[in-house]
Amino acid sequence: MEEAILSAFESDLCKSRLVAGLDQLSDLSADELVDIYDNELTALIDKHCPVVKVRCRKGRLAPWLDAECHMSRRKSRMI
Repeated sequence: MEEAILSAFESDLCKSRLVAGLDQLSDLSADELVDIYDNELTALIDKHCPVVKVRCRKGRLAPWLDAECHMSRRKSRMI
């Protein structure tokens, strides 16, 4: 499966303006080239590796963590 994903990414990269239209990029300024690079790679990454939101819930602390342990832990983090 990884090879299929990598192959699809590679295929899309080869079709992008970064690779396919090199002759059209020769007259552009450095700023324009950076914009194209940023836009093309961002689009490819968003397509092949979209952002996934994960919710992390804080679990309860261990039942043995009493007030004395809590104070000790707090002091050690202050140092």
